[in-house]
Amino acid sequence: YHKLATSPRSLVATKIDVVPPSSSNGKTVYLKTTDGQCTLTAPSASGNSVTKIGKLTGGNGSTSTPTVFIDIDEIMVIG
Repeated sequence: YHKLATSPRSLVATKIDVVPPSSSNGKTVYLKTTDGQCTLTAPSASGNSVTKIGKLTGGNGSTSTPTVFIDIDEIMVIG
């Protein structure tokens, strides 16, 4: 279990699989298939669920836990 936020539409430091540069700010952040992590790449394998976590706001090229504006939405399950 990984708690991302205490309330929707908040800014939360979130573990991302890569260190995003500031040029990635504004990109969509997805729940990764690895527990407790997020990614800037939507899962694409059959059987994966695509869950949008929110938008990257704190990418700076030096931290793997930048802030994300949380706005969770399950988009689809890939069949």
